[in-house]
Amino acid sequence: MTVKKAPDGPMQTAIVRLPPEMVIALKNAAEAAGRGERGMSEEIRRRLDASLRADNLRPSSRYVGALITNLAESASDNFGYWGTDAFAYEVLVSAIRLFMEPMRPGGDAEPHFNPDGIADLLFDTSDTPETIARSLVAVALQITPNIREAKL
Repeated sequence: MTVKKAPDGPMQTAIVRLPPEMVIALKNAAEAAGRGERGMSEEIRRRLDASLRADNLRPSSRYVGALITNLAESASDNFGYWGTDAFAYEVLVSAIRLFMEPMRPGGDAEPHFNPDGIADLLFDTSDTPETIARSLVAVALQITPNIREAKL
């Protein structure tokens, strides 16, 4: 494969055959994101990168994410969009709780800091799960800034 120089560093060219409807969908997604002239290539790179990063997640985390996505779509399909309809939102939250509750590990909810992590630098053993969850949500919102602009 030939290595070509691109403005953001060396890139390799890969030729991929795509069905016309996929090309249209990728161009539309790139245009909607305002990616300009290199839009479709950037959209393909972005989606491949997300897919490859997802491969590094625990299978159980991927499963939970996929199920929550399916529950959100089902609530929206049946009761209105959960982001704008209070009843659909409550259906979604209840469904997530019903799904997660049987998986709850036994025992008390006490922090057990991973020795390879940094949680022990950020939190204390007296912090509640809700306090820690608030911090996790804050970080997730910072590293996923588009979530705030998501169409509700």
